[in-house]
Order: sequence, then structure tokens, then C-alpha cells
Amino acid sequence: MREIYIRLGICIFGLIFSVFSPPPPLFAQTESVNAGDSGLDTVVVTAGRRAETVREVTSNITVINSATIERSTAIELGELLRQQGFQTYSAGAGGATTTVYIRGMGSSSMGVDATNYFSLLLLNGHRTGNLDVGLINLANIDRIEIIRGPAAVQYGTTALGGVINVITKRGEGPLSGSLEVGAGSVIRHKESVSLSGAYSGFDFAFGGTFASLADYRTGAGNIWRNNSVKDKYGIDADFGYSFMDTHRIGFHVNYNVVNDGRAPGGGYPTTKDYPYKFGNNDNKNYTGVLAYEGATPDKTLSWALSYVKGRDVHDSQGFADPSDPSSTYWGPAPLYPEINYITHNVLKLEQIQAQVTYDDLGLLSFTTGIDYSEQKTQMGYSLTLPTTSLKNYAFYALGKVRLAGNRLIFSLGGREDKFKMSTTDVSSKHSSTKFTPAFGVAYSPFEFLKFRANYAEGYSLPNSQQWVGDGGVYLPSPDLKPQETKTIEFGADVSWNFIDGSLTYFNTDYKNKFMSFDTGIPRPAGGTYMRFRNLEGARIAGLELDFRADLGAALNQDFSLTPYVTMTWLSKRKVKDPTVATHPDHKDLLPYTPRYMFTYGITFDYPEINLTSSLNARYFGAYVGQNFDDPILSGPPLYVFPWTMGGGFTVVDFSVSKRIWDFQDKGHLTLKVDIGNLLDYDYGYTMNYPLPGRNFYAGVVYDF
Repeated sequence: MREIYIRLGICIFGLIFSVFSPPPPLFAQTESVNAGDSGLDTVVVTAGRRAETVREVTSNITVINSATIERSTAIELGELLRQQGFQTYSAGAGGATTTVYIRGMGSSSMGVDATNYFSLLLLNGHRTGNLDVGLINLANIDRIEIIRGPAAVQYGTTALGGVINVITKRGEGPLSGSLEVGAGSVIRHKESVSLSGAYSGFDFAFGGTFASLADYRTGAGNIWRNNSVKDKYGIDADFGYSFMDTHRIGFHVNYNVVNDGRAPGGGYPTTKDYPYKFGNNDNKNYTGVLAYEGATPDKTLSWALSYVKGRDVHDSQGFADPSDPSSTYWGPAPLYPEINYITHNVLKLEQIQAQVTYDDLGLLSFTTGIDYSEQKTQMGYSLTLPTTSLKNYAFYALGKVRLAGNRLIFSLGGREDKFKMSTTDVSSKHSSTKFTPAFGVAYSPFEFLKFRANYAEGYSLPNSQQWVGDGGVYLPSPDLKPQETKTIEFGADVSWNFIDGSLTYFNTDYKNKFMSFDTGIPRPAGGTYMRFRNLEGARIAGLELDFRADLGAALNQDFSLTPYVTMTWLSKRKVKDPTVATHPDHKDLLPYTPRYMFTYGITFDYPEINLTSSLNARYFGAYVGQNFDDPILSGPPLYVFPWTMGGGFTVVDFSVSKRIWDFQDKGHLTLKVDIGNLLDYDYGYTMNYPLPGRNFYAGVVYDF
């Protein structure tokens, strides 16, 4: 009955739209925009799949702009998100997969929550098949837009916790570029180059990064071996041709590679398995996009059509050294370098998108479109595993009503998805439909202030590993139901003189959350088989804060001095399922979900002397997790990982850059120095997998 009312509401909205405007054609705008404005007038494209100001967005959205990216000490997206207050997990800093949590919802590559379908990673609004934020290099990125909370209406399955949309640069103006060369205590070397420009209707933007990582010293003073990366590089290129003022045909390619990236298999250097066990990872991701964008001369109507093809391959090989003195839980150790295990995970993606937007900046705006995608995946420990195919047909409609001189905004949206899942085993088939709604309101009583409220739903289908197993650790779970969320949030945004800030309260009810459990069935290689099941439910609620103030602007100075703080506080993180047993003193807590996460610091920018610097600190609160140091044997080959409390640490980074030479009209030279983990703290976001202690990087940047 609820869905009938919601669908009726969308139909009424469409009827009103048809009365006040001519019927649109069958396409929509995905125009790339410049995020040069600040505060409530910042232009974003992710929340409504079209260009709009933050003032009209009813959900909580975060923008990491190009200045923040350039000032950061990070070399890839996962590290940048950590610095900006987002929770990430990875087994070290090498080639292991890095996943991200938003509002306590995400994926851990370790233990009980080993799934990767919670937050959606996009490239210019398109799916890529890549869920590894550690694989995305920062070359050629203009900005990153992050929706906190479900976004299934816009993007369908996977967008439970939120959406991370990486928006790349487009060429404009005369030829310009940048070249950076550097090295450090963790980074053996790093080289990056970027070029962009436009001429006679043609535009291009290119960025590439090449780096290698060394085994590093932890904050405890130990060298953590088998954590190096031989090659880590990425290429991003965008080419386009614009004609008739409002039309553009473009081609975009993004390619990222990790060769010989190692990750220890035994946790901390104090464990019996270190350094005898490690994994060797080779990861590749490719995405190509062919797109057309058009609009009427007055841009009242705009449309877009795109075709996406992507491929993601993660190969891992496990090794054990013959000098291993232990009875390992991986089974009897073969002679090094014989392979102890191998995983081969492949995802192939094809997607077609078409949408149209009508917006005369008056009473109504309306976006409607269709998405079609097909994903073929194979995940696990055997090359003979069945391939899972997921076909998705979707129609969506998003609209806004502007009242009271555009100070009062009502938004409404709905999406209908039809899925067909099958495997190469013809007996395994599944089909379903899913309707998801969203609606919200934003009110700006003053130019500098906006209040907002939003309701949205999200869902996620089982992935290949969860549905048909992986041939090594996980048994099939063919009866898994899609996990679903319902989120309501209230918040306010302010942008007044030298102050920018936002405060949001959110409450998410979780249904059918995926969680893996130990079956107790012995595996031939040692240990026991795992299987996924649905929980009865869970609840996550809390506050999000973002505040910054430019003291230089407040004092009418020529420099910018900006202290800032971002915070996520989870007041609720409960499992509504009495069968879940984690920490003995915290049995109802969601695993890997800290109560507090703070990021705070100060940035300094003095254009007159060409000096910028940043001091960034982040606090990661306590959470319930599993201890992978020494599994408790319960009679070979059975074992369990004990639950304990992790987290509760602060990490500080510092960076400074100074222009040291000016070649007049031929460019300038800048020296950049970064110090990571300034206080040399011993920490790790995944328990027992420590990240680097104090580390240094120095580079020279030539801009022209």
C-alpha cells in the first residue's frame, strides 16, 4: 500500500510538470561543471544527476575540491578519504583492497563483514566495476562529491551507505600542465604528469601517476615486511569535441594497475605467522566511456547518452615460507615460493544510460531516464567457478518544485529496477523487481542558511561470492534476500562571511543485513567453511558535523588561515538479532563500526609569498573487531578469531609547499614536503594490520 501511494505521488508530480511545461525528449544532462563557488552556491552533479547548487539539495553532500586534493599528502583515493574523516579498511598499505564505510555502512575485507556492496564508487556518474578506493590515483581529478546516505533512486543497487563520485577534469583554455617527481621513506619514487587544454572545439585532459611502495616501519619501530608494491600506476584521459555551442561528444578512459602488491597474511610482526605468510596481488581496472551531451540554446532542455564498458581483475596468490615453525591455520606450509592459495576475481561491466532534464529555473525541474547494465562476475579460489550474470533494467524520475522565490524546495523521486541473475549453472536463476522512493524538502530563510529534511531508501543484491560461493572459504547462500535500508535525516547548512558548516542527524533502519558466519564444516586446507545469511535487522543513527572558519578573511588579511573539524558520532549501532555473538561485553554492537570519528586541523594559504601548508589530525574511535594475530585452535583444523576492542587513536599529518623559482611566462617550480603520521603512532584501521609510522615525502612540482 505504501508503494502505491508513493507511485501515485510521482505520477501526480509528473502530471503537474506536464501542465506547466512542454513534454521533454528522452535524454538527460550529465554536464560536467566547475566547482569554483563556495558554500551553498557550490555546483554539484551527483545528488540529482544534473547540475544544481547545494542550496537545492535535500540530502547531506560533501565536496572535496581540487585545492584540498592538491594540499593533501595522499597518493590515492582511499588515503585521501581517510584524511577527510571517512572510515576505510585495508590489510596494510600495499596491494590489498581498500574499502570505505559511510555512516557505519561499508565493507571489510577481513572477517565477519566480508562483503563489498554497501557504498557505490562512481566515475563521472558512471559505474566502473571497481570497488577498491585504494586503486584510484589522484591525477586528473577535479573534485569528489560524496552523498552521505542512500542514493538508490539515482543509482540503484549498492548505494546503501552513500555514493562517492570521482569527477575528473575537462580541458579548457590554452595548454597547461604539471609535472611532479619525488621520493620518500614509504614511497620509493613517485612521478605524475597532467596536461590539459582546448582549441577550436576540441578539448583534452590527461593525468598519469607512477609510483612504488617499500616495506615500511610501523609506529612500534618494526619493519613490516611483505607490504611493498613493485608498480602502482594510473592513467586518466578525457577527449571531447564541442559543436553548436551546446553539444559535446566525448571519450573517457581510466586505467589503474597494481603489480606485485604484497600484503602480509599473518598480521602484526609479533605473530607466529609473520613473516612466513603473505599474499601477492595483481589488480587491474579499466573503464571506457563514450558519451554525448546536448541542450537547447537556452539550456532549458538538456540530454545525455552514454555507453560504458569496464573490466576489473583482482588476482591473489598466497605464499608460505618453509622456515615457518608453526602449525598454520592455512594448512601445511608448502615450500616457498609454491602457491598456497590463489583467488581470481573478475568483473565485466557494460552500461547504457540515457536521460533528459527540463529546467527553466522557474517553478519546476524534472529529470527522467533509463539505465541498463550487465555485470558478469567470477569470485573465488577456482578458475572453474560458475560465472554470475546480473542484468539490470531501470527507469527513474527525479523532480523539484520551487516556491517562495526559490527559498522553499520540494524534491521527489522514484526508481523501478528489474533484475535477472543467473549463473553458468542453468539451475541457478533469480529475477526480481524493486521500487525505491525518495523525497525531501529544503528551506532557506536567509541567503546564508538552509534547513533540510530527507527520506531515502537503499538496497543491495548479493554478489557472486555471497550467492554461489568462492570454492575455497565461502559456501553458496542461494536464499539470501537483498539487504535494505530506510533513512530519514534532518540538517542545516550555513555559509556566512568566513564561516561554512553543516550539521545532520540521521537514522537508518537496516533489514536483511548480510553477515557471514562460521558453519563449523572443516575445509581440506584447514579452518572451517563460512556462509552468508540475513540478519533480522540493525539500526544506525547519529550526527554529522562539518565546520570551518577562515580567520584570515575575518581579519581582512591577504592570507587564509582556516581551522576546521568534521565529525561522525554514531549514537546507535545496534544489531537486532540475538543470534549474533561478537564481543562478550558488547554482543549487540555492529562490528567494525566506531562510535566517533573526528578530523580536525588547520590550513594556511598565503598567495603573496606562494606558500601553503596543512596540519591534519584524525581520531578513529573504538570498535568491536576480530583479532587476527593468533586464532584460537579448537581442535585442528578448526579455529576461531577472538573478538576484541580496536581503534581509539589519533594520527597527524603535515604538508607544506613553497614556490622556489618563477620562470615568468614559462611556468614555476614548487617544493613540496609531506610528513605522514607526525607523532609516529602505532595504529591500523584493520586490527593487527599496522599502517606506516612517521614517514616523509619530498617532491618538486613544475607547473606551466
